[in-house]
Amino acid sequence: MIKDIVIKPLLVLAVTVLLGACVNVDESGMDENGAIRFITSAQSRSAVNGSSLPDGSSFYVWGYRTPMDGEIVLTDFDKETVTREGGIWNYTGGTRYWFSGYVYDFYAVYPSEGINVSCTSEGNIAVTDFDATRGIDLMTASRMDVRVSENNIPDAVVFNFQHLLAKVQFVARSEGGNATVEGIELSGIRISGNYTESENPLWKNLQEGIISVEKTTTVTTSENTDVSGDLLLIPQTLEKPVVTVTYSTEVEKNKRVTYSLPVDVVAQWSAAQAYRYTFTITGGGYIIFDVPTVTPWRETSGGNVIIDVTQQSDT
Repeated sequence: MIKDIVIKPLLVLAVTVLLGACVNVDESGMDENGAIRFITSAQSRSAVNGSSLPDGSSFYVWGYRTPMDGEIVLTDFDKETVTREGGIWNYTGGTRYWFSGYVYDFYAVYPSEGINVSCTSEGNIAVTDFDATRGIDLMTASRMDVRVSENNIPDAVVFNFQHLLAKVQFVARSEGGNATVEGIELSGIRISGNYTESENPLWKNLQEGIISVEKTTTVTTSENTDVSGDLLLIPQTLEKPVVTVTYSTEVEKNKRVTYSLPVDVVAQWSAAQAYRYTFTITGGGYIIFDVPTVTPWRETSGGNVIIDVTQQSDT
């Protein structure tokens, strides 16, 4: 039998177990009982940006361990939900600790709501029937081959989340006076499908549909204004994408203009890339699109989720 590794006094371990199924961790990530704790520096249920996840946010974690001298895979985290409420990270299912003599693999998916997801011990993350019309961001992360022994106890496991979606944004300006954009509609694109990390292509069974944004925004002559918000869309090759803009000026009310997005300039939307389409409302009954810009999704590239363990034991 592998020797136990216990850093905290046994009394503390007993108290930890008696506290039950929940583990609470404050924003500092400190936990005096030595339980596995989660800290994140990613943000938001929509496009992830900033330094921390807001209250109510959650993600799934899977954790597997295999003996260094064997092949039996044991499950420590099985689609465990980690949620932030009132500045406290909480997960249920009982306290987890490191076991010496094992190799650990961890996988995570953000968010834990609005998606149908599974993960195998080999790390095959699969999302079925993903619907981009819901405006949900989708990220995955993994940390593998974490080896634990009496002389090598990890301080932390770091998840670096990666975006699986593309971010598309429409911005507008006006000429000759203020205008009001009342809606953006994207058609000729694929809005739903299945994602599997172990297959190529990653996205399959894509279905075409429409993304509609009903958002009233005042557009001025002085600056570009976001009129769509962040549209989080499935990566795809663009064939005949069409945008319909509904707007009003002093002389035109509820004007609808349809424009084919230039696929010769942007032929596809790729994961973790940001696409900005800028147009001008001329006031003459039409709009003019600029050349779209493409940039890495740097300001919203997720962040680190740390699984930090300060007490270890083994059986």
